[in-house]
Amino acid sequence: MTLNEILGTMPNGTMLAVSDDEVAKHLREQYLDNDAEKMRREAARMRIDLYHDRGEVQINAMVDSIFKNERVREMRKQFVELASFQNLTRRIVREISTVYSEPAIRRVRSSPMNVAYRRLQRGMRLDRRLRLANQMINLCNDVVCWFDMVHGKPTLRVVTPDNFWAVAHPNDPTVLAALIFDRTPAAGAIVTEDTPCYLVVTDTERFCMTKLGHILPSTREPIGLSRMPMVLVHRVEPTVSLLTPDPGKDIINAHMAIALINTMMLKHQKSGTKQAVASGDLADMPIGQPMDEEHLLQAPEGVALSTLDLGADPDSYIKAGRSVIKQIAANYGIPESVFDLSYQATSGFEIELKRTGLREVRRDQIMDWRPVEQDLAEIMSESLAEHRHELAFNTLGWSIDFGEVETPQEPHSRLVYWEKLRQMGLMNTEQMYLALNPEAEEEDAEEAIANNAVVEARRVSLYRTLNISPSTPADGSDSMEDGDEDEDSTP
Repeated sequence: MTLNEILGTMPNGTMLAVSDDEVAKHLREQYLDNDAEKMRREAARMRIDLYHDRGEVQINAMVDSIFKNERVREMRKQFVELASFQNLTRRIVREISTVYSEPAIRRVRSSPMNVAYRRLQRGMRLDRRLRLANQMINLCNDVVCWFDMVHGKPTLRVVTPDNFWAVAHPNDPTVLAALIFDRTPAAGAIVTEDTPCYLVVTDTERFCMTKLGHILPSTREPIGLSRMPMVLVHRVEPTVSLLTPDPGKDIINAHMAIALINTMMLKHQKSGTKQAVASGDLADMPIGQPMDEEHLLQAPEGVALSTLDLGADPDSYIKAGRSVIKQIAANYGIPESVFDLSYQATSGFEIELKRTGLREVRRDQIMDWRPVEQDLAEIMSESLAEHRHELAFNTLGWSIDFGEVETPQEPHSRLVYWEKLRQMGLMNTEQMYLALNPEAEEEDAEEAIANNAVVEARRVSLYRTLNISPSTPADGSDSMEDGDEDEDSTP
């Protein structure tokens, strides 16, 4: 169905005729020019700026809203940039975005296509792109994963909600009808009445709109696929509307609180702990005298000097900051000791116990990302087949195994653990090799193991030829300890 047909569908199934002008008007009023949508996009842009250390504008605005005296505002704004040394938003988002901390293993049933599929993943840097998507969805709540062909090269675009609108079905606000992407030319570019500034994509067609929100009929074309080549991914399943900007506000509020605490702490430390105060007849008091241990302060008769203690204990700010961190970390299953790196563990198991909450968060996210991965695999397969690309593959027998984050272990303990797993039939030597060499492919592991076996066979054969046990130490000494004597030896 075209977007005209979708928007013309009544609750009883009756379909009304809707013109392009009516579609354009609906998109302008409900999305492009809608005040609530503008606020949603601005909130998403603010989160992304904070994540990427571009939050000075927001923090300065906070200072303006909290302090009323203009002089006080300006004095604190001098420390805003320095006070941004602690990026709470990025730390929390990265802690909870661990679905792709280790590469996922994706397979299809056919061996030749499986090779093409692995080449496709490697060329697209698929795990890295999806790791970005995992971080952005935990930051912004919604992202679009868009499989596209750029100059014949497959790529995965990760579009954040400040750059798109989700058009809902007229009879169900949680059903996606279309996506609108902002493609406004960069500042300084010439924009005419016919310049495409917005791209609208549905399951069957795509077309562009002008800056004023008018449809360009000449740009309307079929998708050529059974669905739109992208997936709208949600952190929280939509129940009222497609895009939910509210979850995650606690992270942003905590970030701003920490920024304010750090700004005030730096300002008060710069002011010093003592302030000289002059009282009395100040008419003849010289102005602008340097006040340090190398210069004598000159004060006329009748002027008394004293000191005023303006110092603020930095511990009070540090405690306030730690309180904020402790509470926001607990919201996301992050122990404070893990968050501030103050814990001390004697084993990997202790570390695992500390991170149990984060493990549960990761399992929940994997459950959300598994169907997304399958949708992307189907989109890639269909799109590559449509373009007759050399890396086209079939999704028959498709499966995914999300990489597990290993518990830190002492090397010898890890080898013993792997050996036990192999004896139980739960692991093999090839998997061990891949664990030690994450960048290798299965074929590389098979070849390396075979080569190692050949080398070991040569070594054993050589020692047998020389009538020496392969287990004899290299220095030729036997296994007896120094001072041991053979019982049959003659004194």
